[in-house]
Amino acid sequence: MSTNKFIVERTVVGSTDTALTQASGIAYVDVAGLNWYGKAGEVYKFKASVVYDVNATGTGANFSVSGPASPTVLSYKSEFSTAAGTQAANYGNAYDLPAAPAQTTGSAFATDNLATVEGIISPSADGVITIRGIVETVGSGTCTVQGASSVLTWSRIDWPTEA
Repeated sequence: MSTNKFIVERTVVGSTDTALTQASGIAYVDVAGLNWYGKAGEVYKFKASVVYDVNATGTGANFSVSGPASPTVLSYKSEFSTAAGTQAANYGNAYDLPAAPAQTTGSAFATDNLATVEGIISPSADGVITIRGIVETVGSGTCTVQGASSVLTWSRIDWPTEA
């Protein structure tokens, strides 16, 4: 006998604004509230819509994912605008890609830019999986993620075998 299985999506909204200012170096920063607790061996799909502002359109930002060490499966895409009407994408199979410094060549607007990060992950250990951001300009570039306007949705997509 077959059992119906339902995929339940879960959604969180960013908890507060997150500053991605890099005064002395460039490093990824956790985006406040855009995370969930993953269990080892389970497979999840996720999609984050991240709204952010920059101090100038010459300042770009990029977004990635991070979690427990050595995931069994990790594949994701990060898309963002680099100028009005122009879009770029990065693809990753490891945490925090591209490696710093992020080369995004600017942002489409000073306010209300949109980046999306979506993919599949299967952590090898229990732990928090989080969306992370990076600004490309050391010293003068600032980026602020709008917490109340950014959202993360995820769901478990694998099922234990039936006995």
